[in-house]
Amino acid sequence: MKCPGCSAEVADGTSICPSCDYIIDDAFLGAAPAPAAEEREGDTNPGFKRPSPPPTRSGKKRKAPARKAKKGNGSAGDIPEPLPSPVPMAPTMPTRYAPESPGARSAPSYSPVFSPEEAMADARLFVGGMTTADKLALIGGALCLLCSFFPWKETAAEGEVIGLQSLGIVATGLMALVMGAVVGRARRRFNPAAMWLVQLACSGATIVWCLVFIKLSWDPTEAHSVDGNLLVATSKPAMGVYLSAAGGIIAAAGTLLGLKDSPA
Repeated sequence: MKCPGCSAEVADGTSICPSCDYIIDDAFLGAAPAPAAEEREGDTNPGFKRPSPPPTRSGKKRKAPARKAKKGNGSAGDIPEPLPSPVPMAPTMPTRYAPESPGARSAPSYSPVFSPEEAMADARLFVGGMTTADKLALIGGALCLLCSFFPWKETAAEGEVIGLQSLGIVATGLMALVMGAVVGRARRRFNPAAMWLVQLACSGATIVWCLVFIKLSWDPTEAHSVDGNLLVATSKPAMGVYLSAAGGIIAAAGTLLGLKDSPA
C-alpha cells in the first residue's frame, strides 16, 4: 500500500509511515479511523491530522461545517461594491440688506454671521434711502447725543460738568426717542402718525429744556475758582448746552419738513 502523505510504498498494517511519519492507522491511539483520501483533498499539509468533531449529547457526532470555497482572483466576488455617492448640500450664501431702489424701504435680510463691513454697508444703504427731512432729524439727534459728553455748565466749586452728569441727561433721552421714532417710522414697524407725534414732541421738548437749563445754570455771582484765587462766576452754561439746543432745532426743522412733505 502507499502512504497517503508521501505516496511511499509501505507494508500492509503499518500504522506510521517511516518516511514522513504520517499516521496511517490511528487505531493504536484509540481515536476514530483516519479520514478517507477524498476527504483530505483540500488539506494543504498532508502530515496534519484534522481532529474529528466532538460527539453530541445524544452520542452522534456533529457534522463538520462546510468549508467555503475561496474566490479566485478576478472573480466578481473580489470586487467590492461601490459606496453611494454623497448627496451635495446646497450652499448657503450670506445676504445683505439691499433695497430695490435708493428710496425703497422693504424688509431687510441679514447674514447669519455678523460682519462689521456688511453692517456699515447696510447702514449706508438705509440712510441713503431716507428722505432729507429724516436725515435732518437724525443729524440733530446725533449732535445732541454727542454733546452730552461735552461740558454743559461751569461752576466755581466743581469746574466743568458734562451733560450726562447734570440735568442735560434729560435732553439726551429726548433726542434718543427722536432718533428711535425716525428709524421705526422709516422701517415701517410702528404707526407713522404716532412716530411723527413722538418726534415732534421730543424735539420741541429738547429745545425748551436746553433753554431752561441755560437759565438755571446762569449765576453771575463771583467766587474763587478751584484752580486759584481767580474770581469767576459761580455758575454759567458751557458750550455743550448751546450745541444741544442747536441739535434740537435741526431735529425740529426736519420733523416739520417731513410733515409738510408727507402725504395726508
